[in-house]
Amino acid sequence: MLGSAEYQRTMRATSSGVHEQSARRRRRPQMTPEEAEANYVQVKKDHMIPFHKMALLTVVATAPAFIMVFMFQPTDTGWHHAERRPYPPIYEVAAPVLMGQEQCARFRQSTTDFRRAAPAGLPNSGAVYLWKLLRLNCQMPRECFQRERGFDDDDDRITRLSHAEHELDRDDCAPFLTQPPGGRHAFHGSTRVLGKHQRVNRSEVLPVVVAKDPFTWFRSVCRRPAALRFKRGATCPAPPARVQFEDRPWDSLGHLWGAWHASYLGTRSLVVRYEDLLWRPVETVGAICSCVGGVTAPPRDFDPILDAYGRGLSRVANLRRYGNESLRVKGLGPGDAERLFSSPDLRRVAARLGYDVPAQA
Repeated sequence: MLGSAEYQRTMRATSSGVHEQSARRRRRPQMTPEEAEANYVQVKKDHMIPFHKMALLTVVATAPAFIMVFMFQPTDTGWHHAERRPYPPIYEVAAPVLMGQEQCARFRQSTTDFRRAAPAGLPNSGAVYLWKLLRLNCQMPRECFQRERGFDDDDDRITRLSHAEHELDRDDCAPFLTQPPGGRHAFHGSTRVLGKHQRVNRSEVLPVVVAKDPFTWFRSVCRRPAALRFKRGATCPAPPARVQFEDRPWDSLGHLWGAWHASYLGTRSLVVRYEDLLWRPVETVGAICSCVGGVTAPPRDFDPILDAYGRGLSRVANLRRYGNESLRVKGLGPGDAERLFSSPDLRRVAARLGYDVPAQA
């Protein structure tokens, strides 16, 4: 606490300082409104950046963005491009592989204009991708889809695709089926019928199976197992583990892959390779479209979002992922590969599709 005398001196000094500041303000000449306005204009002029300098700064700041957009944009980013890409050696074929193509003429002759392709496949094989490719690029005689010159933006495109399920309620046209009446992942011969597909004439439907390279499919289901139940560790798919699917147990993912695809061999169906949809989309989609009696529309969209809910990678990103041969077998030891590929069905189907599998010991 300050003493009484010291407190009095402090208060006098403070009061003196306040009075001195007030006196200085009173002595300062008062500025007229005109002078204040002129002073404001001068200050503004002193601090303003000349127009030509501002324009130069703007150009310098935005130039990198313009260069990135217009000079370094990948050639087939976006929807309208369907560029052919060279196959990785592991998938090299002279033409896209379509098993069952010899049945196409008989299917068209025995059906009406309400015929349709229905994509099928094991989880994470690309069946949804094929459905979007067909819907956007294959023109059918009695389609419900209101085909237009193009889409306004990505949201509009996805919204139009999502209307497909509502088309099942119409009798005056045939929808682009998202899956066969028995389900996208059902084994061939399944007698169940999905609720909304009760009114679909199954004789007018051609299942089109999308098969993915077993090696890359194993890794896909390790990332997103969907309806598969199996033990996943940090080194998945090694070591091979038993898997549960469609209420049935299988010795490994390889046994499931082989049995599921073998169930479609020799039946009225097509089997295509997912890799052909990536590297040769126009030829592959065109062949499927012709098989079911459609006409391939001018290439408009061969890079739709892959995932059913819009979280998937683009075609460009998947070309990089599935074209990496070292990633294809990463982490698999000889014993792991031998067990995963021990299924006779897998080896038989894979050989017909042109997939490279390990030699048997």
